Amino acid sequence: MSRILMITALLAAAFTIQARGIMTMVSDFVEASQVRMALQACAKQIGHDPVELEAALQAEEDAAVGLDEILSAGDDVSAVAMGFILETYQGEALLCFARFLQGFSQGLENASKLGQKIKSAQNADFSAGDDQALQKQSGIILAPGAAVFNGPGFRTQVVDFLSSGAQVSIDAFNNGFYRVTDHGGNAGFVYGAYVEFHTPYAVEPGTGVSKAADAGLEPQLSAFAKMPDKKPTYYMTANEEGFPTAGYLYGKKYNGTEKQQVKTPSGQVIAATSGRFFAELLMQGSGLLSGGTGVSYVSNFRFNRIPDGCAGITATGYWVVPFHTLAVNRKEMPYGGVYYIPKTCGLKLPNGETHDGYWFAHDTGDAFQGATNRIDMYSYSKDWALWMETGLTPSHSKLTVYRVDSATKDRVYDKYRDQLGK
Repeated sequence: MSRILMITALLAAAFTIQARGIMTMVSDFVEASQVRMALQACAKQIGHDPVELEAALQAEEDAAVGLDEILSAGDDVSAVAMGFILETYQGEALLCFARFLQGFSQGLENASKLGQKIKSAQNADFSAGDDQALQKQSGIILAPGAAVFNGPGFRTQVVDFLSSGAQVSIDAFNNGFYRVTDHGGNAGFVYGAYVEFHTPYAVEPGTGVSKAADAGLEPQLSAFAKMPDKKPTYYMTANEEGFPTAGYLYGKKYNGTEKQQVKTPSGQVIAATSGRFFAELLMQGSGLLSGGTGVSYVSNFRFNRIPDGCAGITATGYWVVPFHTLAVNRKEMPYGGVYYIPKTCGLKLPNGETHDGYWFAHDTGDAFQGATNRIDMYSYSKDWALWMETGLTPSHSKLTVYRVDSATKDRVYDKYRDQLGK
C-alpha cells in the first residue's frame, strides 16, 4: 500500500496524467499490447484484413504515450513506476515493457531489474504457465478467426481457428488467455477478449449428472441479432429504511427538514417522507416505504401501491425481476423484447441464481431522453447494484447485446411468467 501511495504522490507532483493513476495507465497499455500481439499471431497464420491489426497498433501507441514520459524520466518517479511493474506483472506480460528500456541508465536499479526479468521472460517456456483454475465452464467465441494456441505464450503455434459462435470448454486462465478445448479436441489458449463465459449445463444436486439447465434456452447466436454495444447503468428499488435525510443527492443539498407526500394518481396520501428520499424514489421509479408499503411511479409525481412480494412495476405493467429487467430507449429496443447479454450468462448472482443471460426490455425512464445505446439493468438493491459494478462491468462501459429470435423469446417468457406478475 505504501508503494502505491508513493506512486500516486510522485506522479501527482511530476506529471499531468488527466486524473489517471499509474495502475490504470499500465493496465491499459498491457491490454492494448496483448491484443496487438494476439492479432499479429493470427495474422501471420491466415493473413486476414490488416485494418483490425492497424487499429490495435494505434491503440497500443496511444496507450504508450503517457507511460513513455513516466518510465523514461530516469528519476524517482520512473524508479517507483518500474517497481510497481516488477511487483504486479509476471511472465510474458513483462515483454510489453521491453520498448521502454532503451536508453536507461544502469544506475536506475528498478529499470535494470525489469530488464533482467524481461530477458528471463523472453527465454522462458510458458507452455506450463501458472494457470488460475476456473470452475469448469463453456464459452462462446465472439471474434471470427479467434486462434487456439498450443500454449499461453504469444510465440507458440496456432493450431486451430474458431468461427464466431463456436463453443469451447474453459478450465483455466493464464496471462490474458483462457485455456480451452474446442469440439475438434484441440487444447490450447484463446485470448480473453475473444471469449465469453456461457453455462449451458448444470449439475443436478445430489446426482453429479449433467443435464440441460433450461431445455431450448441454450443461446444460438447465429439466430440472434447482434445489437450495437450498450453502455450499462444499474437501478434498484429505493428503500426508505435507513436512508439518510440530509446531504447531497443528484446535485442538490438537503438539510433533513424537507418533507414530501407520496400520493396516488387520485391524490390520496400514501405516506409522508423526506425530500431526499422522495428524490431517490423518483429516480429509481419504485420503492419500499418505512411502513412496509411498496410503491411504483406512474406519472406527474404520483405513485401506485404495489402488491406484497413485488419490488416494482415497470412501464409496461410487468413486475421487475432482479437481474432480468432492463430499462431501455424504446426507439432502439422496443418494449417486450428479450435480449441475450453473454457476459451475464453463468454469473453466480448474490440472490443464489446462476444467470441464463436473458433480459426483458420492460422499463424506461427520464434518463433515456436523447440517450443512445444505453441500458439500465435492474439489480434490486444498492448493495446488489454495487456488486454488479464490480462483478459484471462498471457503469458506462461496453456490453455485447443480442436480440433473441421469436422462438427463444417465447420460451424465456414461459420460464419467468410467474415472476413477471402479468
